[in-house]
Amino acid sequence: MSMLIKTTTAVSIIGLATAATLAAAQAWDPLRDLQRVLPIPPIPASVNVHNYYPHNLFVVMDNDREFYLIGSGGVVKFTKAHVGNKPTFRAHKDSKDGPVVATKQVFLDGNKTVDFGR
Repeated sequence: MSMLIKTTTAVSIIGLATAATLAAAQAWDPLRDLQRVLPIPPIPASVNVHNYYPHNLFVVMDNDREFYLIGSGGVVKFTKAHVGNKPTFRAHKDSKDGPVVATKQVFLDGNKTVDFGR
């Protein structure tokens, strides 16, 4: 083999080894490894939902995880969410079987407020 081919082959092998090492280092997540050893409990978050419609709303969070009937001008606090969740709120007119008048999705990084009818 010529010197050029040997050098190119050596550089390719070193490049592949370096790339594999970098990929392994990026895949290592110390927080995830810590969670495997010490389970970290979810951090609770609450969402205040306001009804600004002139009629009652039946608001459902994430396929019946939590739901409330909210009167016109009323506010209800949803408490079964956690930081890091991205719950979807569906507002039905007057009852659970009523038509959906609005849908909102919120990323929870703490306590939030969702307004319907505004």
